[in-house]
Amino acid sequence: MKCEICSTDEATTKSNGVSVCEWCSKAAKETRRIAIEEGIIEETTQDRLEYLRGEIEAERISYGEVAELESLSDHIDPDDVVLLLWAGVSEEERERRKNR
Repeated sequence: MKCEICSTDEATTKSNGVSVCEWCSKAAKETRRIAIEEGIIEETTQDRLEYLRGEIEAERISYGEVAELESLSDHIDPDDVVLLLWAGVSEEERERRKNR
């Protein structure tokens, strides 16, 4: 599979439906982090949740990102089973949130 950014034959992951190699994936993450720190772009909680969903789907979420997801669990839609499960929200708590 070819990387859609640098055209190497080593694309191993898909990020939002785009095949990318590990190097391009890391470079994109670092560029985004710097842009947020510098105030060039603003990231909302929903943006971050969607980023974390992408990491889950790509099977590369880190322990730190799981901890971050746990801290954002109050912002997750009650019907979003995938993020709620990864955030460690129990089934009873999910049902309680749905009935609010």
